[in-house]
Amino acid sequence: MSTAPTGSPGSAFGGARPLPTDAELVVALRSSLGGSHGDDLKLVGRRPNPYQATVPTEIASIRTRGHTQQLFCKYGRDFSQPAAAVADKLGCGLSALHGGVAYEADVYRRCLVPFGAVPQRSWPGYRDPSGGETWLFLEYVPAHESWDQSAVLVPAARWIGELHAAYESGARHDALVQLDRPGPRYYLFWGGELMRNRHSIPLDTEWLETAAARLDEAAGVLSAAGRTLVHGDFYADNALLVAGTLYPVDWSWAAIGAGEMDLAMLVEGWPDAAMEACVQAYAGGRWPAGPAADFERTFAAAQLALAFRLACVPRAWTGTPKQVRRLERLRRYAQQYARPPAPATSTP
Repeated sequence: MSTAPTGSPGSAFGGARPLPTDAELVVALRSSLGGSHGDDLKLVGRRPNPYQATVPTEIASIRTRGHTQQLFCKYGRDFSQPAAAVADKLGCGLSALHGGVAYEADVYRRCLVPFGAVPQRSWPGYRDPSGGETWLFLEYVPAHESWDQSAVLVPAARWIGELHAAYESGARHDALVQLDRPGPRYYLFWGGELMRNRHSIPLDTEWLETAAARLDEAAGVLSAAGRTLVHGDFYADNALLVAGTLYPVDWSWAAIGAGEMDLAMLVEGWPDAAMEACVQAYAGGRWPAGPAADFERTFAAAQLALAFRLACVPRAWTGTPKQVRRLERLRRYAQQYARPPAPATSTP
């Protein structure tokens, strides 16, 4: 999730240019919020965001017409990415800006805001005149600081299923035209990375050859699957549940693709019972009359592709329990993918 401690205003974040000064931030907020705010908008506080992030972020408090509100501020570094990060994106068939603040702002502006797809208010796309970076301002959701991830699973599964259904056709689908559209390269990239580095793993990895062959087939299944808006990073910590309302956050990895990838991310690492409940909720949200005939196979392909990706992070083998668990999970999903899918059943 895109959340992290930043420095104080004017301090640097990870070697990037300093955070905006108070004066720069006020100019940006007045320009972005517009409307009746004008000169009445006052900046009354700034504090670090308490969570990890890949871009500078902070929480700003503003007052306008006697009303105080908090905003979540993201400051893009879209033109100063590490060469390795850009190479990974291009290797996956993505654009260089994918995963950045400018890309995320475009997702809000073109795909989410016009259709009221998310409850969180947003003011996307301010361009910093001094650095050429994109700044994104979002309504601050207090659950950024504390929430029960297990409680969000089923509501999030149904919500993302409904979103995928809504963006499969019509005006909403047409709005996706400028988003990245991953092809087979996207799903095969991490499999290739793992196969190149498998000799550094001091465990039995002979089964990886067979798993990689199954990934080739899975990549074709996912590329041919229904094209809809996918969040791209839909783990439980990016779905905040506040007073019964779901707030999906961090849309910087959104794309056009197989919706089952979002479901695979949501259930990753959770017990089988939780996964089964999420699968039912997702299918009910996306296909009220019953799941698509290829749903089970596509979901299995998504789980296998995701398992390859996670087994590669980090690329260097360190033998941590997490890496061992991820390899075991990859082996399990590869075995499951080899089995013929069960006949589709209706979802109540």
